Amino acid sequence: MKTKLALTFLIILCLTAFWTSPALAGKDYRAERFDVLVDIQPDGSLLVTETVVFRFQGGPFTYVFRELAIERLDSLTVLEVSMDGAPLPEGTGAGQAEITGANPVRVTWHFAPTSDSTHAFILRYRVQGAIETGPEGDRLRWFAIPPDHDFSIAAASVTVTYPAGTRPLEDPSLNRDFRTISLENGVRLETESLGADQSLILTVRFPSGSLVSAPPEWQAREQRIVANAL
Repeated sequence: MKTKLALTFLIILCLTAFWTSPALAGKDYRAERFDVLVDIQPDGSLLVTETVVFRFQGGPFTYVFRELAIERLDSLTVLEVSMDGAPLPEGTGAGQAEITGANPVRVTWHFAPTSDSTHAFILRYRVQGAIETGPEGDRLRWFAIPPDHDFSIAAASVTVTYPAGTRPLEDPSLNRDFRTISLENGVRLETESLGADQSLILTVRFPSGSLVSAPPEWQAREQRIVANAL
């Protein structure tokens, strides 16, 4: 099974009574940037910050939403939802963010009708149980950009930072060509030109026990199922 954080960023046209494809309606959007920060905490949890800069062509557009499926994770908690650098309070009106569901968790940015403009949508959340244990060490395999998106991405980056005193067994990698920029406590991996439904997967391995002392709950359950089947 693959660790998957399902992604759905759907751009909805206002004043329509049904789901409409922006392309078919003569309107379009694309991500100029999709940047992900994965900050590994000393307890093995992750603080993830996603920043997507959308360019809207035509319109008007009134909201976008992001769906976060909890698969091969123990829990996910939304911490902050922002647009153009301003945190949004919870609600369903323009200038507010709506958080609903349990699995998937759905985050909706509501904003005043906009056309032919560029806006940055930021989502920050905490994840427990993303690092699995095994004979080859503690492993993080993270879908920084999952394969469920219907827009192109001009440029993307994944920055991963480590707790003080912790270093990976090997350089972090992505599932496509990338450039590496070394940081004091991590690395930044950069790539470009992702088409619709093209994923970006981060893989990092650490020495056993350096981040977690036991497997996450989902992995322990899988191990019990296998043991009981023998």
